[in-house]
Amino acid sequence: MNRNSKMILMFLMLFAILTIGSVSASDDLNETALLEESFDDADILNANENNILEVGPQEVLSEDSKTFTDLNATINGNSDSEIYLNGNYTYDSNADSNLTNGININRAVTIYGNGAVLNGMNMARMFYVTNCNVVFHDITFANGYSKDNGGAIHGSCTAVNCTFNQNSAFYVTGGFFQTIYIINGGAMYMGTAVNCTFNQNSASYGGAIYNGTAYNCTFNNNTGYKGVTSGGAMYRSTAYNCTFNQNSAQDGGAVYESVAYSCTFNNNSATKQGGAMFNSHASNCVFENNSAANGGAMSSGSAENCTFINNNASEDGGAIYNAEFNNCTFINNTVGSEVNDFTLEPKIIVNDYTSTYNSGERLLVTVTDYKGNEQNDVNITIKITKGSDLIGTYCFLSGDGWLVNLDAGTYDGTLSVQEQGYDSCMQHITLKINQIPTRMTLSNPVIAYKSNKNVIITLKDDKGNPISGAQVSVSFNGVKNLKTNENGEILLSASGLTPNSYALTATFNDGNYMKSTVNSKVTVKKATAKITAKAKTFKRLLKIKKYTVTLKFGKTPLKNLKLKIKIKGKIYKATTNYKGKATFKIKKLTKKGTYISKITFNGNKYYNKATKTVKIKIR
Repeated sequence: MNRNSKMILMFLMLFAILTIGSVSASDDLNETALLEESFDDADILNANENNILEVGPQEVLSEDSKTFTDLNATINGNSDSEIYLNGNYTYDSNADSNLTNGININRAVTIYGNGAVLNGMNMARMFYVTNCNVVFHDITFANGYSKDNGGAIHGSCTAVNCTFNQNSAFYVTGGFFQTIYIINGGAMYMGTAVNCTFNQNSASYGGAIYNGTAYNCTFNNNTGYKGVTSGGAMYRSTAYNCTFNQNSAQDGGAVYESVAYSCTFNNNSATKQGGAMFNSHASNCVFENNSAANGGAMSSGSAENCTFINNNASEDGGAIYNAEFNNCTFINNTVGSEVNDFTLEPKIIVNDYTSTYNSGERLLVTVTDYKGNEQNDVNITIKITKGSDLIGTYCFLSGDGWLVNLDAGTYDGTLSVQEQGYDSCMQHITLKINQIPTRMTLSNPVIAYKSNKNVIITLKDDKGNPISGAQVSVSFNGVKNLKTNENGEILLSASGLTPNSYALTATFNDGNYMKSTVNSKVTVKKATAKITAKAKTFKRLLKIKKYTVTLKFGKTPLKNLKLKIKIKGKIYKATTNYKGKATFKIKKLTKKGTYISKITFNGNKYYNKATKTVKIKIR
């Protein structure tokens, strides 16, 4: 090789080294721009969509890389149930401008990538799936972008042995004041991932997956994109045997409102709560070196059979903040530099209340401190409202409970503690006060004319206790509103009613008691009069023998009523006077002897028939 050739070769090598260094430096700058939490001056002065969308390194593709239009033809130019890709596909803004929302797949199909790389160039999503029976195998999804949900794939599908690199879902408006719209699922929006890897994907909610399921997957450096973000890797999803490394968000550095089984969380972080998890459940998981302001590993939610190692919080809860845990192991978790495994917010523990009016039952309330210890004699305030109306504000001590004294109805209760250290304590409950069941009965529905007995209405509760002072509407011989006495009774007089049948309706309808009604007939029957007469002896020679008897109702003489007496086959009649006395004038009875005589009152519309047998002797 001559001297000139050597110089040319050295120049080419130097140019290659400088080019690689320039690409690497650009990569670092772009990655930093993606992860920063706030806008700096340069962001505001140079804000435009192209700058914001530029994330990370572009995949290095061969010169024969095909376009998304070619990929669309490969998939949708036939009805095959299996598609085998050959080569890589890169979005071309000129040829593929109609495919920025992704290639639509609306049939059941399995696509085998054979290691193919699909590159959205931070300008396009790869697929928009509308059939749940779509499966992707062995494909790398790189630099996908969407202004709505799912930076690489939108739709419920399955990805197997795939890699998702630097896909993003967000939308920013330009101008001096920028607005970031909340978009979900940087890589996948819904769907299932099996044996997949997710690297440096980003979205507002669920940097990698939103509302999906992951099996044996790895999540590395996925983030929530600026502003209010939740779940650096997953949001409202489920993970089995997955690994989460260095994911980040505002709340839930790795997962948010999700469930994880047998997973590992390493070096995840949150600027606010839950370095690895927020408001989620973990079972048989390991959390190591995660960090947040509150809850280095977990905030809210629950954990069982988990291990927490070297997690850190800057404010509270080195491993756990305000979450439930069972059978967990804590090793060297810290707040700042001090060992602190968990912190629980002071809590008011109370259940919704259901009882009956005037039951005498108490609303039981438990208050715990920040360590979860039960605290008695803490001053609790409960504000009771019904709709928009304030019923009252009441105070009581924890451990004692509140004696509920509310009318029947449904109420909202807001409980709070006004003591130092319990400022965040507040709980809302529903109180339902049921009406007391009642039973109304009627006594003495049949009474005699001019009787001093009363018709009795009795009102009792379901336990047999009389309800006194209750107002009852009674329709009987006129309509009246009457109150029950101390025995729960209303006494109705039938005085003045002639023998007949009368309708009676009584209704009790009070807001605190269930309605009771009795509908019945009251019968006034005829009274029974009594004939008083004694045996009598007359002289045979007496021409007119006068015999006097008395007709009374109780002690009341009955006047102007006709009676008759039958002696030896002959009937004599008489009418009672004002004293109830009737005198029979017996004639032509001269034969000696004793005569069995029968006195009869035939009755009328007020009194029943009455008879009396006496002996009359002639001597």
